[in-house]
Amino acid sequence: MTLLNSRLNTSLRNYGFSKKLNGEGRKKGIRDYSDLSITKQDIVIPYENGSRTIWDEVAITERTEKIWNEIIQIW
Repeated sequence: MTLLNSRLNTSLRNYGFSKKLNGEGRKKGIRDYSDLSITKQDIVIPYENGSRTIWDEVAITERTEKIWNEIIQIW
């Protein structure tokens, strides 16, 4: 789960995560539009440095828990 503008979200549809991240041909992916620091830190950078290779339910759950804990600390 990440914030994408509606046009990018629509163009990426149901692609596999790698294609969503990198884009394809003239279509850019999440990497090119990751203006939010949370998207860069949690999604783009772990794939660039090889610390994460798949995006599945486990990764989504871990990220959700991390974000939830950060929200709790702020409020």
